[in-house]
Amino acid sequence: MREVAFIGAIFILLAGYVFLYDLPVSRNNRSLLLSSTDLHNLREIKIKQANHQELRLLFSAAGSSKKEDLSLRVSLPGIENSLLSQERLKKFLIHLERIELEQTLLSLQDSELSDFGLDPANAQLVFLFKSGHKVSLDLGKYNPLVDSRYALVSSSSWVQLIDENVAQGLISLDKVSIREAGIFATITGEIGWLSREIEGESDLMLELENSRWMVNGEPGDPRFIDQLVDNLTGLKAKGFVLEDEIAGKDFGFYDPLLEITFREQVGTENKIRMLTIGARVDDLPDSDDSLYYARTDSSAVPYLLDYKDFKPLLVSKAALTAIEDFEK
Repeated sequence: MREVAFIGAIFILLAGYVFLYDLPVSRNNRSLLLSSTDLHNLREIKIKQANHQELRLLFSAAGSSKKEDLSLRVSLPGIENSLLSQERLKKFLIHLERIELEQTLLSLQDSELSDFGLDPANAQLVFLFKSGHKVSLDLGKYNPLVDSRYALVSSSSWVQLIDENVAQGLISLDKVSIREAGIFATITGEIGWLSREIEGESDLMLELENSRWMVNGEPGDPRFIDQLVDNLTGLKAKGFVLEDEIAGKDFGFYDPLLEITFREQVGTENKIRMLTIGARVDDLPDSDDSLYYARTDSSAVPYLLDYKDFKPLLVSKAALTAIEDFEK
């Protein structure tokens, strides 16, 4: 009797597995969710994650239907478009063009949304068009047998499938990954002047005079000064503070550990740039206790910098002063 019950239980489990993972599909009924015309009429996409975070993407498109003419800009409070990862945006656009849905042969009238991870959905994309029309795409459980994810379009009564690679390319974009890690990635000009304050005390002034670096008025060693400038402009963030976490916090920026102001010359134009490093992040595990809050002149949303990455910026004045007989 126990053997019969055991076999029955196994049969029920297998039936459930077949129901969820061997879902019949119509191989001849595949369609793109968005045509090239739809893409050029997109006004906004909202990506809603299971953790309730939401990312808004605002679209602007050129007049032609060519893919390279479709430009994407993203609305993120306090962040210039130039500070966003253009590589991630290009990849997102590629996946957007590849949203191909495969019709299954099972109606929701015969099953529950929760059976497919669609109630609630693991993620949702809402497409808003210039005409006011709206289309939603809910993404549910992953089916390993067909390497696809269950999907539901707007008020459709049929379960569909979307390629897992495309699904991940859409939902992996968030408010952190969309940011450009290089905090001065937009610098294209020459650095000709720099000042530094450590804990409120001004201790360093670098200036390029007649192609030679001066350190507080004294000749400097170009090898170490160039390295300092490279370390500054090459800084990369380990993470970012989300805008909804900013309210009521100063992050130590009013009494900073380090503040660097420098001049970038682009053609005949001079730009004053700034880096401020504030307090240490105090709510991280012990293994990550070297992160500090930082901001620049072009981003109101703080970065997270690793101490070992910006430590070279604390180099002493003596280390930058020209060594004896350097030019011989």
